[in-house]
Amino acid sequence: MAASGAIVSLGTVLSCKLATTSGAIDAAFTDIAELVDFDGPFPEATIIEVTNLSSGQFRQWKRGIVDLGELEGTLRLIPTATAGGSSTRNHYDLLKELSIDAGRTLANINAVVPNFKLTFPTTVAITWTFAGFVRSLGVRGSVDNPLETPIRIKVIDDIGSDGISIA
Repeated sequence: MAASGAIVSLGTVLSCKLATTSGAIDAAFTDIAELVDFDGPFPEATIIEVTNLSSGQFRQWKRGIVDLGELEGTLRLIPTATAGGSSTRNHYDLLKELSIDAGRTLANINAVVPNFKLTFPTTVAITWTFAGFVRSLGVRGSVDNPLETPIRIKVIDDIGSDGISIA
């Protein structure tokens, strides 16, 4: 039996480029601490029915505009000044800077769109990069579990890849 080529998700890193106070985007990505799980994004095209009275016996369809979907995930809530090492900022504050809750106006948030990157733990570096808005950011807790931060990021630009094909 041949060995599986499956990639284990342990070691996957979510990072982002932050907007500076001048409105520019930082040149380097900043890792977001303690990603627990993630799901998506799942790009999906709308399907438009174009059946007409001369279509014959089958309905006809065309592909419409693609919605790039959302990345949903869970992070551990780490409210300290630094989390996960010197290169990783407090992710809740970091992500809050990208959301409306930070006291920025909606116009400012729409003017500067942060870039995100998912880096997968492979021997050959595989990354997905995309622009997106933080749609929601919260806190979740329960008995005998660490505090967590559920997050939803709306992907608003094509997903760029390095080393993998996204079809």
